[in-house]
Amino acid sequence: ASPMSGAKVTTLIFGQFLFVYFVRDANFYFFHRLLHTNKKLYKWFHRHHHEARFPNVWHLQYQHPIELLVMSAAPIFWVVLLPLPLSIEAYLLALAVSITADISGHSGYEMSGTILRVFSLNGWIFFLDPNRKWIARLFSNNLHHDLHHQRFSKNFGLYFTWWDYLFKSIDKDTDNMNQFISEKKVISLQK
Repeated sequence: ASPMSGAKVTTLIFGQFLFVYFVRDANFYFFHRLLHTNKKLYKWFHRHHHEARFPNVWHLQYQHPIELLVMSAAPIFWVVLLPLPLSIEAYLLALAVSITADISGHSGYEMSGTILRVFSLNGWIFFLDPNRKWIARLFSNNLHHDLHHQRFSKNFGLYFTWWDYLFKSIDKDTDNMNQFISEKKVISLQK
């Protein structure tokens, strides 16, 4: 067999990366929604994570160990155990992008419109769609996650919003980023 060209290898790794990212996001959405719809599970495993109405990076892993296992570690194991030949490069890329997105999502700041957007996937998407009219609506941003922490019953997605749109759990204010940024400035000035 002849070796694959650089472009083919890059395309393969990127496709595998998207697959790993998709599996992690789907796992998170469905288990996260379950934690919010089952009062006992919420009380036992998830309520501590929601003590912050405006999350910061310290709340990122502020969760019960079982929640951490099911929502963060399990999809990584699932991907490894699947009978699919995944490259270590795709796996590590998905892990790196996931960690960066998780930190960005709990930073307490919307980075999409700043120079810091280079560190987040939704920041790159913002470059293509700054008004969240088409493709950017499918990607989570800090507003999506902050609204979840403020209102609890909407916006369960992690990296993408399509699960929330599909299962009607999207918060109506998710795409109103300009108002959100103004409100956060007012709130921070009042402190």
